[in-house]
Amino acid sequence: MSDNKSGEILSYLGLKEIMTEKNYVPAFDRDLFHLYTPDDYLSSSRKEMDEVYRMSELVLLHTESGLRLEYLTTESYDGDEYRYRLRSIFIVTKSGKTINVTEADFEKKYFETTEGTIPFSEVKMNTKGD
Repeated sequence: MSDNKSGEILSYLGLKEIMTEKNYVPAFDRDLFHLYTPDDYLSSSRKEMDEVYRMSELVLLHTESGLRLEYLTTESYDGDEYRYRLRSIFIVTKSGKTINVTEADFEKKYFETTEGTIPFSEVKMNTKGD
């Protein structure tokens, strides 16, 4: 995805590629998203290593469209600052297929993906099984 297209998506959602949360003031509007850690990460060896460095993986599921944004998060030593770094933008279809998103039209309600145009109606809107 071009930086311009990902920037448009992030801007629409009130997000940035890199965000910092200080003194417990949220870096983004959490009411627009369901936040979760993927099951495969929770049971992986990367999770154990990441904990040593105060890192973790977090997915923001946009509740209106089903768009998912995966961020790598790091926590400061004191625990009063979190840094989010975007890793990927993707969707999960109702059939369970994960597909990278290259563009989104939130008005016309469709995603351009590496596998073609997919309407919001074909996107899984929950995290069950993720």
